[in-house]
Amino acid sequence: MIDDPIVQETRKIREQISSEHKHDVYQLGRYFMEKQQTGQRVFVRIPPKAERTPHSGR
Repeated sequence: MIDDPIVQETRKIREQISSEHKHDVYQLGRYFMEKQQTGQRVFVRIPPKAERTPHSGR
């Protein structure tokens, strides 16, 4: 397997965040929800596709 520096950095950050929250799934969930609420990124939700029926064409 090839060592990818981006993958290594991502894993290092993931482990750091996880250890800061004692590897507790609930603490990690709260952390990421709070980060999402206070962050600057805009999250886009794509609406589900309309269900196709036999008479709706392609």
